[in-house]
Amino acid sequence: MRETVRESAAESGLPHMVSPAPLHTAAFVVDDHPLDTYLACAALRPTQAILIHPPDRADEAQRLRDVLTRRFATTAHCEEIGDNTHFPQAQALHARLPANTHVHHTGGDGSLASSLRAAHFIADRAPQDASCLDEDRRLLRRDDGTDTPLADLVPANAVTLEVLMDLQGFHRARPDTETQAASHALLDAAGPPPWEQVARLVDDGTTAVAVLRRHIEEAQPRPNRFTRSHHLEVFLRGLFLEYLLSRLITQAAPGHEVHTGVRLTRDAMSLELDVVAIGHYRPYVFSCTTGRTGKNAKAKAFEVLARARQIGGQTARPGLLAALDTQSTPNARQVAHLSTVDRDDTAEQVLVVELTSLAAAAVNGNVADLLLAH
Repeated sequence: MRETVRESAAESGLPHMVSPAPLHTAAFVVDDHPLDTYLACAALRPTQAILIHPPDRADEAQRLRDVLTRRFATTAHCEEIGDNTHFPQAQALHARLPANTHVHHTGGDGSLASSLRAAHFIADRAPQDASCLDEDRRLLRRDDGTDTPLADLVPANAVTLEVLMDLQGFHRARPDTETQAASHALLDAAGPPPWEQVARLVDDGTTAVAVLRRHIEEAQPRPNRFTRSHHLEVFLRGLFLEYLLSRLITQAAPGHEVHTGVRLTRDAMSLELDVVAIGHYRPYVFSCTTGRTGKNAKAKAFEVLARARQIGGQTARPGLLAALDTQSTPNARQVAHLSTVDRDDTAEQVLVVELTSLAAAAVNGNVADLLLAH
């Protein structure tokens, strides 16, 4: 059995974690972004969870049920509603819930969440027995106006790559351990990257890439098993950016779970994530490209946005590390807005980071502020 996250404050490393009042039953609405519901359950920690879903979300509800059972020892079952836009059905379902059920109304398709909240109010239930999740501010908000930070309720290790895969039904392909070992060996042999030199090449991504490639290639002892094989050639083609980025994130945010070259499959679907960093209950998904044109950056940005949504829903934050030049930078910076209807919604924007900007952050010690603050 997998280790659960229901642990003591001392074990979780969060000495100020609040122990919420015992909650027997809570009802949640399920949509195609199950991470929010998972976090809400981690915060409320009910003994029993009722997962309300329309027919086309049965798979998501069943996966969420299994994860809640394994991670929190919560008794969870799925409750289907035929029409998630029909208030009388939502009201009838609410009336069938056990007495004193807490209604968590984050997410849901159609008008299901708002209908359940209205039914809760009409039934004259106490406002503290209903809540929503403010994911941007990382708050559990009860309808009586009480806000509690997630950090006070949810262990820091509650969201992991394993949890994300289980929620979305993905399986991880076996890592290419030989390539991973070769990549780390090549970087270790090269020593600290020349970040100060790269940082001075503002808006000159082509030269910045050349400087890093030369630094890695010239530092390799010859001959060795990596320079004699194809590993060095493949690494210098672009893989080196992924490993440099993952190392910078690990150094800047040692509490984050960081993965490089993650290959996932689900049924006939497969996707590859260059770099994934998970921390503060959120996955950050990065794509890396040595392409220097705005057109290339735009294509990569749309791609990483889609992949981030597939693994982490709206909670995920997509980012693009690109080697841009002066002409392509303005176009690439528009990508963050091209991908969204609501331009003020940071959850729908792609963070575009120039290689020289990343180098400057490495020099100044603010990599986490640059990459993990959005």
